[in-house]
Amino acid sequence: MAKLGAVLVALLGICQGGYAQDLPDLSSLAFLPRPLSSSPLPIVAGPPAKASEAASAIREAKAQRPPGEAGPAQLTAAIERRLAAVSKEEGENGERSPALIDRLTSLAAAYQEVGDYDSAIAALGDARNVVRVNSGLHSLDQASIVESLIANEEAKAEYGEVAKQRKYLRGLVLENPDDPRVVGVLTGLARSEMDSARRLLDVPAPPAYIVNTVPIGASDQPLPSAATPSLPPQKPALQALYAARSDYVVAIQAAAKMRTGNVPDLFALEDGLVETVYFEFAHSVLHGPHRLYAGTHVFSHRPQIPAGGAMPLGAVGAQILRSKVLDSINFGLEPTAVAKALIALGDWLLVYSQNGEALSQYQAAHDVLVEGKVPAETIDAMLSPELPPVVPVLPAAAAAGEQDQPYRGYIDASLELTRFGDAKHLDVLDTSPGVSRAIERRLRRYISSSRFRPRFVDGELARSDKFRARF
Repeated sequence: MAKLGAVLVALLGICQGGYAQDLPDLSSLAFLPRPLSSSPLPIVAGPPAKASEAASAIREAKAQRPPGEAGPAQLTAAIERRLAAVSKEEGENGERSPALIDRLTSLAAAYQEVGDYDSAIAALGDARNVVRVNSGLHSLDQASIVESLIANEEAKAEYGEVAKQRKYLRGLVLENPDDPRVVGVLTGLARSEMDSARRLLDVPAPPAYIVNTVPIGASDQPLPSAATPSLPPQKPALQALYAARSDYVVAIQAAAKMRTGNVPDLFALEDGLVETVYFEFAHSVLHGPHRLYAGTHVFSHRPQIPAGGAMPLGAVGAQILRSKVLDSINFGLEPTAVAKALIALGDWLLVYSQNGEALSQYQAAHDVLVEGKVPAETIDAMLSPELPPVVPVLPAAAAAGEQDQPYRGYIDASLELTRFGDAKHLDVLDTSPGVSRAIERRLRRYISSSRFRPRFVDGELARSDKFRARF
């Protein structure tokens, strides 16, 4: 397997206008540019369905089992058969028999199916003990059992136990650094942590603690008037996000070291790692009220690099995206894949005002496509689209929840951009009925705080650009 990029190895909307409906919540407006010729999307009556209501509908649909599927009676019978199989094996070959592992995990799956999570956890605990007796305390053979334990603890909402079992899995990875299976274990951990980050977005951080400066042995003295606050505690979602990022990094390093999987597998891991950065960018609420990492697509100011503390998001994202570019080249991916990686890096650098370097990445992407003899229409679609996109272009998984409002209106506008994607002028051409001046002002703030990807004209980056769009 070719050597990974050195940088990576070092790294451990819709306008909701009027139509005589309820007044929109201006704090949640999102604008999505579309071609001016596009037709307005249908108006959706009433507010959008809540996620909880959608989840409830899914559960109800699942509850209506089609004919032939196992019902409660069949599941109860299955549990009894599997209990009997466990008892029989224990009676014939003892409580340490390796054959008990499959029987106990099968029993746990049946318990999980009927929602008896405590019994499932007990069976899985017995199965893990059998593995440890037969294969060793730190054997990775128990990894799949621990993953099932995590799933059952999550179903019970026992998130402290979930964290405990994830820590245990990471300990197994450290004990088995040369086992190719660690890549799959770490990948599963990363995906699980990302699921937690999405679920915990609205959970606040724990209270901040105050660190006083009273000398040792002077506890009888009054506290100083200006106590020094500690660093603010991280929100649970941010902790999960950082854990996922770390797991992806270690998984990539392990895959490169042990040459496990194939190139698509490796880049699937890199895509997962990149998603952690985009997710953090899309959800500035992760960093609390100060919004140190705020994205230009939501707020009226450029993203700021915080002083001190952890490595800033802009630098982390650039490091990860550079590594993907290097690996795309080292692994000999097709020109369009290399160009996409270069464009994504250019977008990220542009958002963080690394303007010259961003343009260099776009030019490199153009050169790769031309030298690779990619068809002109493909090059135009990538570098000269009808509308320049707002950057960074977030994948759907990272931006989930940002653009789920129903379409209620539109604003047609003409824009002029600088060579670095800043909007110089915006003229409103037309609006749908009910679009207020307040919504127009929000659009202007959105445009002024956004960056658009510069387009190529006749094979060169345009020094200025004009276009019309429907927002």
